[in-house]
Amino acid sequence: MMPLLIALRWILEIYTQFIKATEKSQEFYESFFSKIQNSYSDFLNRISIFVAVIGLGIPAFSIYNNKSANNLKNQAREVLTKRFINNFYS
Repeated sequence: MMPLLIALRWILEIYTQFIKATEKSQEFYESFFSKIQNSYSDFLNRISIFVAVIGLGIPAFSIYNNKSANNLKNQAREVLTKRFINNFYS
């Protein structure tokens, strides 16, 4: 009977240590991977903001560039028209 109690106590001690190790492992998992997940989430947020800024900036710059090109084209037309008229009448 005594060896059986010793064996059961030894099994109970191993099981208790296993449970403690599992709890510590779970705590480590929760703390470590939550930090990784948060940093990855922050990274994705920053990338999405960057892409959104680029996505909105390109059309805005394109519209501005087209207006500038049209203004330059109109100025060039006026200058050439004035020169042609001046050369034609002189």
